[in-house]
Amino acid sequence: ANPLNLVSMRTVARGFGVSQDFWATVVEPLHQLNMSCNDLSPIPATAMAVMDDLCPLTRTQTSWSFPEQTSEEVFTRLTAQCRDIKLNTRVHELTILADGRLEIEDSYSEKKVFDRVVFACPASAVAQVAARTASWVEQAILRGVVYQDDHDRLWSKVLFHQDPSVYPSQHRDTLVRESAFVVDVQPRPGGAGHHIETHHNCSAWIPSAAGHEDTPMIVSHCVDQAALDPALVRGEDDYARAHPDLSM
Repeated sequence: ANPLNLVSMRTVARGFGVSQDFWATVVEPLHQLNMSCNDLSPIPATAMAVMDDLCPLTRTQTSWSFPEQTSEEVFTRLTAQCRDIKLNTRVHELTILADGRLEIEDSYSEKKVFDRVVFACPASAVAQVAARTASWVEQAILRGVVYQDDHDRLWSKVLFHQDPSVYPSQHRDTLVRESAFVVDVQPRPGGAGHHIETHHNCSAWIPSAAGHEDTPMIVSHCVDQAALDPALVRGEDDYARAHPDLSM
């Protein structure tokens, strides 16, 4: 086992001379966006190399979008082999059969057998469905998963808007046109830490948005809604149970 699984990122960074100021104003804001969380301190040091590969601090990263005008073709191709899609159907129980295949029983008492089952839901829901199948170790792991909204709801509330005033006026046009993500770090009054806003600028990378910089599409976290033009706010969402806490 790697001992760095038991040491936090912050501890290792401090040991290699990373100052608290650099950690709080550069490392933490960037990787909070990367990990969709508000606190990096519990994340083990083994994650540092992976996080820097995904969202590097020392070089630029080029990302590619889907080549078509919208994402519709992407999802159409992903689901092309899905022959039977059930809506409004709750999975009730998972059973492992004698031959190793998996039987799923839904809320209508209908049973189907599969070679493989992929769960795309909160870990606690998997634990409930597999209550009579999973071992006590598997149950402990599944029920022990913590999500960001268990700590606070800053990353849960998301605003969809078209107000470019969230970007500094000096570079606003360039940011709307070129930058997929913007992290705004501002010191709080009295030296009480920093306020961090993150803005996902869909206008910069979605093909169908090209040439429409005058009507930006922005997704903002941790932003004060009162600071936005109400006429340019298009909606809001809640990302509860969307982001697990990757702590030790």
